[in-house]
Amino acid sequence: EKSNLDMYAIYKNGNGSEKTLDELGLLDKVKDAVKNNENLTANKDASIEQRFINQIKEGNTEFERSYDFTSVKFVLGGVTISGEFDGTVTDNPDGTKHVEGSISYSFYDKFTDPYDVWNKIPGEWNPDGTPYEITGTCSERINGNY
Repeated sequence: EKSNLDMYAIYKNGNGSEKTLDELGLLDKVKDAVKNNENLTANKDASIEQRFINQIKEGNTEFERSYDFTSVKFVLGGVTISGEFDGTVTDNPDGTKHVEGSISYSFYDKFTDPYDVWNKIPGEWNPDGTPYEITGTCSERINGNY
């Protein structure tokens, strides 16, 4: 896993070339946070994945939203996560739903403005480096009663 300083060095010397979460050694950490970290959602009552499964049960098979990932990795800020479900949802006799299929996730962040991490000053200020995009994709299999 690249350290915060390693990621800053890419900003200083990387000429703005896009990096993937996999290249940065962060894909597994981000995937785990999406699946298990309830602290990333506003109400802290369910993980990002569980909230999406709840939407899937209601017929919404796509989503896109930004989340603050600084608690997962300090230099990851507002990570935009989009997802698309491909599968089936069936009603169970007990009123729950059986959800089976896969969720394809896409992740996007931009390493920029490292001197104003909490965005106290509007806009971006990059006097000595070049911002770069951080992207990633993964797929998660879902099969359960919810």
